[in-house]
Amino acid sequence: MVKGLAKATGNRISDYQLQSVKTWKGLRNALMQKPAEKKLFKRLRNSKAFAELPNVALISKRVTPIHKENAIGRWKLIKEELLERGLPVTGHHHTVKKSFSVIV
Repeated sequence: MVKGLAKATGNRISDYQLQSVKTWKGLRNALMQKPAEKKLFKRLRNSKAFAELPNVALISKRVTPIHKENAIGRWKLIKEELLERGLPVTGHHHTVKKSFSVIV
């Protein structure tokens, strides 16, 4: 019966919530709750506990070393030096092909 109600409303009820439901009113309240955000960033952004902390930054995407160097302003110099040496700039997709000459 609970599966049918969840299917009709489109909201899934977790096993943890079902254990705490004792009455029909509790079941209705569990079904009427908005589903939790899928991304952790969105759940934590709405939380007031992290908003007040000065040393915590919530960022929606992964921060790479390139992002950090860009923020400082060094990435342009690093990129030029890597290209000059023939090394890949980011990962293996941007490798510079070297030409080899064979002396016979």
